[in-house]
Amino acid sequence: VVAGIAILMAILALVIPSIVLPEKNKLVLGFVTTFGGVIRNYNGANPRINFPTPLFIAWLLPLIACALALAFGKTQKSTYFFTFCLFVASGIMYRLTLTYLYPIDIAGGIPGFQSAEISAQPIVMMVFSGIGALASLVAIFYNPNRRGKRY
Repeated sequence: VVAGIAILMAILALVIPSIVLPEKNKLVLGFVTTFGGVIRNYNGANPRINFPTPLFIAWLLPLIACALALAFGKTQKSTYFFTFCLFVASGIMYRLTLTYLYPIDIAGGIPGFQSAEISAQPIVMMVFSGIGALASLVAIFYNPNRRGKRY
């Protein structure tokens, strides 16, 4: 379940719109704001969004949690503590980018983007980070019925 939530987070972070440009009613997908890119034909120009390292790290943390859960999840419960920490860190990173990176570096630093509005991507990612952290906590304290098994 933890690995599934992490993969779902990584996919949704790339396909959910992260910025709305109201002048042209244009949506900027999370792929462009996570990896950087060019927005074609916006106010007669092709504005470039540079590679934002905090958003990339926030996107990468759930993938690391997924790899940990798949590699070591069934044998050690301490793995889920680390996945819990990674989900919490990803949620904090999305919250900080929502506060600082989007309005200042992305929307404010590009000509014509001053009226840009933040869309659903960072909020959805914070919710899924919370769900992933909760699933990790359940996995830590999950104790299956071990009747008949020897330790």
